[in-house]
Amino acid sequence: EGVDAGEYSRKLMAKTREHLLALKDPCPLMALERARELTQLLGSSTACIAVLHQGVLKTLNVGDSGFLVAKPRSKQAHAYDIIHRTKEQQHSFNMPFQLSYGPFSDKPSSGDSWEYKVTPGDVVLMATDGVWDNLFDEEVMEALSSAKGDMRVAAQIIANLSIKRGLALNVRTPFNERHNQLFNDEKRTAGKLDDVTCVVSEVVEEEYASQDGRREGGNKENGAPTKAKLSGDEMNDIGLIDSLRSAIMRTQ
Repeated sequence: EGVDAGEYSRKLMAKTREHLLALKDPCPLMALERARELTQLLGSSTACIAVLHQGVLKTLNVGDSGFLVAKPRSKQAHAYDIIHRTKEQQHSFNMPFQLSYGPFSDKPSSGDSWEYKVTPGDVVLMATDGVWDNLFDEEVMEALSSAKGDMRVAAQIIANLSIKRGLALNVRTPFNERHNQLFNDEKRTAGKLDDVTCVVSEVVEEEYASQDGRREGGNKENGAPTKAKLSGDEMNDIGLIDSLRSAIMRTQ
């Protein structure tokens, strides 16, 4: 029988979420290590996890998915500057770090950990390699700006553009540039069609976050942070992001 390639990753993230919620001071590394031990299935997966706790964004990335954090330069113009961007983790070209059950897995501790004290207006954009292999960072930021503050629209634009680029036969992409630098005699021109998942989230204060990525009015109560209303599937995909308004776009 064949192996459901998504079953391992779904269970891995579900277990990671469980452990993040159980920890008073959530730690992505501890949660992912325990989740990997408990996910005893065939398959493998990269992992990109973020949790916002008491104003600090804690992240862990293993493999060639990744995220960036952008800070608004001008709210009126919806312009942003990238303040952090993960780097791909690969054993060699197009062979990313992978987590699996058994002795041949890469370790969560090999992942890239990062912490940052966020402020309202910061945007966290997480995506699979179906996005990062096909779009340059400046194109992602242009898409974010064009959405004019609507996180769902931003996710849709980025996902759709990634798919269009992946289907193109003659196009300039980050993946092609890396490939052609390594293999001068095997020039690649086509896009790299792949599964695409994109999560775009904005840090908010004193406002309740709607599930569709738009702001909703609300009153701050006892200084408690506002929590995003996310479905279970969305939480599984992004690990855990608290006090954010988020939108997700997934295609397969």
